Amino acid sequence: MKKMARLQIMVASQPGFLLGLGAFADEAREPDREATQQPSRSLLKHGVRVSYGSDAGPYGPIAGLYAAVTRRGWNGVVHGREEGVTIQGAIRMYTFEPAHFTFDEATRGSIDGRKGGRLRRP
Repeated sequence: MKKMARLQIMVASQPGFLLGLGAFADEAREPDREATQQPSRSLLKHGVRVSYGSDAGPYGPIAGLYAAVTRRGWNGVVHGREEGVTIQGAIRMYTFEPAHFTFDEATRGSIDGRKGGRLRRP
């Protein structure tokens, strides 16, 4: 992650996987691997930019926001609570960060219409 930050590598992530994989991931992975899936908080702490999208299934951003914050799957199991982010951070990663990734942050991605929006990085 330090190297990613130094090289300014950005991560496009789909927190909906935390919901959708649920029990399937529990069966396929060891608990410590499941806890580090989608490590948003760790990436952010290292200075890596993270954007969220919803191509992880037919869930949409509201379900993705829930998963990013709670780290809880449909089966009710929480994996890697320490990798959860704030709701403000999750909203930013669904709005401003994708616009930044596509070089559109001057005209898109901000809820209030201003470059960068009001939301702080998590």
